[in-house]
Amino acid sequence: MREKKALVVTSRIVTPTPPATPTKPPPIAGASPKTSSIDVACTAYKAKHEPRIPLMLGSNSADTAGNRIRATSKEQLFARFGKWSAEAKAAYDPDGSTDLAILVSRANDDFGQAEPARFAARAFATSGSPVYLYRFSYVQTAAREQARAGAPHGGEIAFVFDTLSAGRGGAPSPEDQAVARMAQSYWVNFARTGDPNGPGLPAWPKYTADSRRVMHLDVAVKDAPEANRERYEALDAYAKDKAAAPPPASSR
Repeated sequence: MREKKALVVTSRIVTPTPPATPTKPPPIAGASPKTSSIDVACTAYKAKHEPRIPLMLGSNSADTAGNRIRATSKEQLFARFGKWSAEAKAAYDPDGSTDLAILVSRANDDFGQAEPARFAARAFATSGSPVYLYRFSYVQTAAREQARAGAPHGGEIAFVFDTLSAGRGGAPSPEDQAVARMAQSYWVNFARTGDPNGPGLPAWPKYTADSRRVMHLDVAVKDAPEANRERYEALDAYAKDKAAAPPPASSR
């Protein structure tokens, strides 16, 4: 039987401690000395060269790591979308009543994590890979006062690896432990077989370009159609325009 490979992507990447003596990084397939890993990734996506392997990825409900988006007015926020600013305004603030701070938080979530995860999920699914997309929303009981907005960037990691008691959240509650058992089961199943489903777990459907089903991981686990689609599509349209624009002229 051929070995089956699978790729797990979470909202955090854990890297080993660098060695005392610096080592030369391994070469990147298709890269030249002047090519960055980002350039190679973009080229691979455009050429539809994604590896045909199972993929599990997602984002969290308050995944605003980096806070790349800053704005002092709604006009400034939506101006970031260029010619798609009207579509962005209709998607994020259709009646004009949403507080600016909430809009900025949602835009940071979308720009930094949610839309990139959705983009990768669609690219891999379109290329024929089995894809499982999640949205993790649970916050450890003892941390809810500090994380009122929802699960922060990397918030699922302690549940997946059962390290809740090692953090600053205090001793895990029975509800915390139940969510951790659920998360561990899905992740271990996927690592073993390339499919997170298993006995005793709610069925996790594949994400496809047509179905766009997302697994919502919380106390109540459920799959549902992709939420916030209008926001993602406005952002995706802006990103495509930006990628197609010619590079700025050199200042030399």
